[in-house]
This record gives sequence, structure tokens and C-alpha cells, in this order.
Amino acid sequence: MPALATSAELLEHCLGDPLDEATGFSFARSLEYDEREEFPAPLIALVQDFKLQEYFVPSACGGKLESFEEALCLMRVVSRRDLTVAIALGQTFLGAMHLWIKGSEEQKARVSQLIRQGKLMAFALTERTHGGDILAGEVHARATDGGYLLSGEKWLINNANSAEALTVFARTDPKGGARGFSVFLVEKSRLRPHEFSILPKVKTHGIRGADISGILFNSAFLPVNSLIGELGSGFETALRTLSVTRTLCAAFSLGAVDTALRATLDFALNRRIFGGTVFDIPHARRLLLESFLDLLICECVARAATRAIHVIPDQSSIWSAITKHFVPVTAERAVQTLGVVLGARFYLREEHWSGIFQKLLRDNAVVGLFDGSTEVSLGMLTLQLDRVLTARRPTPSHPIRSDAGVEKLFSMGESLPPFDPDKLELTAHGRNTLLDSLPLALDQVETGLAVDGTAADVIEELGRQTRLTANELSKEAQTLSAVLRRDGQVHKNAETFDVAKRYCALHAAVACLQYWLTNRRQLPVPFAGGEWVVLAMQRLLGLRSLDVTSRFANSVIEGLLGLHDSNALFSTNPFKLPSVRHAVAT
Repeated sequence: MPALATSAELLEHCLGDPLDEATGFSFARSLEYDEREEFPAPLIALVQDFKLQEYFVPSACGGKLESFEEALCLMRVVSRRDLTVAIALGQTFLGAMHLWIKGSEEQKARVSQLIRQGKLMAFALTERTHGGDILAGEVHARATDGGYLLSGEKWLINNANSAEALTVFARTDPKGGARGFSVFLVEKSRLRPHEFSILPKVKTHGIRGADISGILFNSAFLPVNSLIGELGSGFETALRTLSVTRTLCAAFSLGAVDTALRATLDFALNRRIFGGTVFDIPHARRLLLESFLDLLICECVARAATRAIHVIPDQSSIWSAITKHFVPVTAERAVQTLGVVLGARFYLREEHWSGIFQKLLRDNAVVGLFDGSTEVSLGMLTLQLDRVLTARRPTPSHPIRSDAGVEKLFSMGESLPPFDPDKLELTAHGRNTLLDSLPLALDQVETGLAVDGTAADVIEELGRQTRLTANELSKEAQTLSAVLRRDGQVHKNAETFDVAKRYCALHAAVACLQYWLTNRRQLPVPFAGGEWVVLAMQRLLGLRSLDVTSRFANSVIEGLLGLHDSNALFSTNPFKLPSVRHAVAT
């Protein structure tokens, strides 16, 4: 088992079997807090008993954060139990990330101390009247003797009440603009009572127990050393921070789909109907297979993106935008699909698995809103599409044959270079190492797989799909060029958003292919042969509906059932979960 799975597996067993109501962190207990719309502080405390917060602090600052891939795996473990808890903890990571990127040594030491003591943090970014238009923000910090006076209201802030410290995005130049905002470290315990007030909790559709409200500052005095980075660097610091944290939001989606699939598969295998089980019904089996493929695809995209933060941090802006759009959207589709199989029970707030499905269905829908919504992320991708598609697309006369960093990106469990925040850039300058690697991937499929004994039909299908992916990229580049010729700009055109969505799907297809090519010799038997990659690429390229009677489908279904029967994580890199008492479907 790769080293990175060790900490996640340990956390799994520390938290116990979520189906056991006697377990401190059970589905039943999570639902009790959700029903009362109560912040699940005791459940957060159970996770902190494991010292998960240590993985939010870089090792250079006294913590255990050395790999964002490991952080992804750990947060997936928490997310498969309760997204309310996972998101509250994730907010702490989001708030602290500004310090790890731009903070002074004094600030880093202080935040490290707070987090390791189990204190929560938050990032106060949005405002009631401006939403995602953060450069329209009105909360301001005015220079005064010895510091700044912070005034205004931040709204829809997760952990606003429970957080000890916040990073606050505030206007420091009345004229605004990209250099008109700064980020400040604010500790509520160091403010006087009249300098701030917490707004009432906002009722939400999902994560009902989450501490989502707002905070109002009234000329709150902040000393000079509260400023994070340089005056006027807040917008840039926030963008660099979000290029890391929006990638890790994928952990929420992975955890949600894992539980949704596990609960639904358990139901389908046990529910007797029409002389057999729900799983015997071809349509139900196909929907389960599609959802499993979606989970595997999202895992490939997310894990590669977290490794990219270390390996090619200068491209994180585009990788994070792709991941933040593709993974939540795909996960929502998968959960909704599983609801069809579960039937009426997806809607119940009790019965099957304590009624956890309806909670995660609601909770999972909010993931797309965090750290820049899926549509905002897609919009950010459109800003770079003309560079990554038109400036660098391969042609027969001038192919791009770069393998720089590809193997390092996909060698799961292999050590990563230390994270260097100074290498994070606001744009990828037309580079996407993954899609640039397509010609080399095709060479490997056509010349290397037969030597490994890969089945001929897998080689044939993967070769065809890899060539089709390259052709699709060229088509999208041509579409974008036509928009440029017609309108002069691409990011303000609705047609460009369709190209961006397609680009995300093609990125995901190559991520699955490269993941398998790099790791196939170490994958468990059902996944080593590559049949799942064939189906994943077919799904992403929209080639055909899944045939549940095909050899490829039977192989992937065998892998799914094997993981279920052995009680392992739904992953190509699985580990054992705590002993699960399979619920009896009624």
C-alpha cells in the first residue's frame, strides 16, 4: 500500500464504522445534528483527536502538511461521513492558506499555534450585495496610527462564529482595482467587543448545521502586523490561495459519491423485487456502473491536480479551474443518478443507512459554490483558453511532445517535491502539461502495451480514443479561433463556455489514460487490464451508451463488487475500511 494511504486508512479506523450507531462519528449522529441544524462541534472534536489539523500546517511551520495529495485523501475520509464537518475543517485550511503563501514568519507561527490547538479559521471574502464580484467589495481598512481600522460587513462566511481567526479581504485603496485590496489576519479575541458582531446564522438547504453567517466590523483596530503580504496584494494572494484550495474541494465530492454509491449498491444487492434483486435489473446495473466510472474519473482528475501543485505549480491556475468545475458537476450527476436506483428511499430522512443519502444529496450540491463556484471556475478557464488551445495545439507538422512532469504527476504514492508558493502563477502561460503529453501517450498505447500483455481490444480502443481526443482538441481550437476572429475576445462569449466544458472533459479523459499508463503494473487485478479506462474515455468523449453485457463492463462491475465485498474504498488504489454492518434493505 502506498505511504500516502496510510494516514487516510488510520483516520478511517480511528473514526470507526459510520453504520454503527454506537460509534461516536456515525451517520445516525451526523443526522441528529443536521436535523437540529446544530453545528457539529463534538464530531469535529473527534476528527481533531486524530490531529487532522496537523495536516493543515506545513511541516516547516511545525505541522504535517507535506503533500496536498495526502490532504485530499484525508479530507475524503471525513467527507464520506459528513460534509458539514469536512467543510468546516476545510474552511480552516482555506483561511490558513493565505498565511502559508504570503504570511510573515511571525504570522505563520501564530496561525500554526492556533490550528494545532484545534482552533478553527475562516476566509471572509464575499459580501451580501456583491457575491462573486470581489473587486466590488466595500469592506475597507483605513490606515491609522499603528495600523488599520476595519469596517463593513462580510456575509455568507463559513465558520464566521466558530472561527477564532479569519483572513479578511478588504479594500485598502478607495479607487479599488486589482491593487486596491489587501488581506488581513484578524483574531476575534484580540478585538474589543464593540468592534465586531456576528450576524444571525443563515438557513441553508444542505449542510444545515454549518456555521454560515457573517461578521460586521465597526472600526476594528488591526495592528500593522495584521497585514498579510504587501499592501494592495490581496487580490493576487487570494487568487493564488484559491488555486490550491479549490483543487482540494474535490475531496468533498469524492467522499459524497463514495457513500452515495456504497449505500445504493448495498440496497441494490439486497432489495428483492420482481423475482430477483435491484442489481439484476440491467438499467439499475448500468446506472451503478456509470456512477462508479464517474467516481474513478473524478479521482484521477483530483489526485493529479493536487500533485500538480507540487510538480507544476505554475500551471495550478488552469488545473484548479478545471478540477473545480469538472469534479463537483460530475459528482452531482453521479449522486442524482444513484438516487434513481435507490428509488423512494433517496428521499427518506430515516430507514436505509439512517437516511444518510438525502443528507449527502443536499450537502453535495453546495460543493460547487465553494472557493469560486463551478461557473466562476469555468469563466476563469475561458480567460486562458485561447492560449492553451490556439497557441499550443499540436499539428502534424509541429507536434508537442512534452513529457515534462507527466510521470511525476501520476506516480501515485511517489514522493513529491516540496510545495513552493513562490512558483504559483496567476496564469499557465498557454501550458497544460497533461494535454501536451497526448502524442507520447499515443506512442505508448500503440507500441508499449502489447509488450506488457495488455489485451488487444483494450489497446485498439485506447488507441482510437486517444486519437479522437487529439482531434477533438483541434476542433475546439478551431471553434475558439472562429470566435476570436468574429468577436475579438473569447472569455465574454457564451459559445466559449461550451468549449471550456468540453476542454475539461478532454482533460479528464487524458488524466484517466495517463493515470493507468503510469500505474497499471501496481493496480489491483480488476483495474490493471485497462477496461475501466476504455469505458471512462468512451463516457467522457460521448461515444456510446454503456453496454452492461460487454467484456469491458463486466470487468469494471467485477471490480466494483470486489471492493464492496472486501469493504474497501471505492478506488483503483483502495484500502480497507472499518468493518461495515451491511444494512438490510426493506
